[in-house]
Amino acid sequence: MSPGEDARFTDEPSDRAVSSTASTDALIGLFSDEYARELLGAIRHEAKSGRTLASECGMSRTTVYRRLNRLQDAGLVTERMEYDSDGHHRRKFGVAVENVEVELGDAGFEAELTVDDS
Repeated sequence: MSPGEDARFTDEPSDRAVSSTASTDALIGLFSDEYARELLGAIRHEAKSGRTLASECGMSRTTVYRRLNRLQDAGLVTERMEYDSDGHHRRKFGVAVENVEVELGDAGFEAELTVDDS
């Protein structure tokens, strides 16, 4: 059995709260950051650890965690602790939203997030 086979997510909340109330400016800033965009693409279909993301995306772990923190603060990424049967644990990060819409209106840009409740 491989180390990941017995892995499970806990229902415990993470240390970092996920909020879907990011400002439009913050979202536009994140989407203009190529590292943040690449990380979102890498976790689009599967939650991954910071170490895995650093390796897959060719980024330093510092860069990965800095961007993940910003993405979490914006409500775009969620984190969960995963425990293996051998006692090891790691944080895994996944996409927390299904859709982001940005519109240009009379008052400027407005953003709307559709949160993934699953």
